[in-house]
Amino acid sequence: MICVICRQIQLEEGKGTSIFERDGMTLVIKDVPKLVCPNCGEEYTDEYFTERLLQIAEEAETRLCTIFTQEQAACTSRVNSARDTKQTSG
Repeated sequence: MICVICRQIQLEEGKGTSIFERDGMTLVIKDVPKLVCPNCGEEYTDEYFTERLLQIAEEAETRLCTIFTQEQAACTSRVNSARDTKQTSG
């Protein structure tokens, strides 16, 4: 494989960081196996790891949304309860 940035012919096996951003969420995954250009530092992730990283990102988003939804529901419930208590006592 040739580096598309600097045209270096020989890439080296290494590790890098993948960052995903969506709807205000940022997911950072470190130590991802990659091919790295020794000349310019450009990183390439193969098809297998790209697919796996996308799965991890989707799972993280689903879990975080579920946690947020549960926390939001609990907070809303506490606010409503406090408001109801204030209205009945006041």
